[in-house]
Amino acid sequence: PPSPAAGAPLACAAVGGACGFDEGAWAEFRERLSEYEEQVGLAPLAPPPSPAGRTGRPFHARPRERFAMTERAYNVLFLSRRNSARSLMAEGILNKYGADRFRAFSAGVAPAAQVEQETLELLRQAGIATDGIAPKHYREFAESGAADLDFVLTLSDTAAGEALPEWPGQPVTAHWSSTDPLKLEGSEAWERKLAFGRAFAELERRLRIFVALPIGSLDRMSLHRRVHEIGQDRAPAAAS
Repeated sequence: PPSPAAGAPLACAAVGGACGFDEGAWAEFRERLSEYEEQVGLAPLAPPPSPAGRTGRPFHARPRERFAMTERAYNVLFLSRRNSARSLMAEGILNKYGADRFRAFSAGVAPAAQVEQETLELLRQAGIATDGIAPKHYREFAESGAADLDFVLTLSDTAAGEALPEWPGQPVTAHWSSTDPLKLEGSEAWERKLAFGRAFAELERRLRIFVALPIGSLDRMSLHRRVHEIGQDRAPAAAS
């Protein structure tokens, strides 16, 4: 793998600019990832004793399944509670930065009646089209005949705690706890806009890292671990 010093700039360059993940943070991210690998028992296995009178060959674990390369774009579904703010922002951001490699969708466990106005404003300011977007229920993506999904990422604790269906395509899943901008203290208009802006920036930072992952060269277990780690780059916060 690339050194921390080289990895961070390359990851940012892959998405066309600075991603706000400096060399020190990248090194810390890699260190935490290595610690996690050891904690879950992914350290190299020791070779078994060789039978007497025979030279043994080093024991290797069975090769892990590589995440399937695909000619189509990877389908990514973002889930939140209402599908009126965070998950819609994530959908728009990934469709912008993912170019032809990703197709993003979003849904909620209890969809709101309409999209939050601040969500629409932020998306438009980022140059992301908002025509026709509306809250949807996640059942649309689990119905018979629905397109295969490659990733399902929950952004709210409510969505993560839901008894979710078996998704078509056996996607990689992870929880990226994201602060709910609607659960803020204070009701001033500027406070609300600030909360939405922070949520947008947090998602944008994570998704810039996500699109830079070498998906085709990772086995499924490693990919799941990397995607999970992206969602741990912030202090825990209540999100429902």
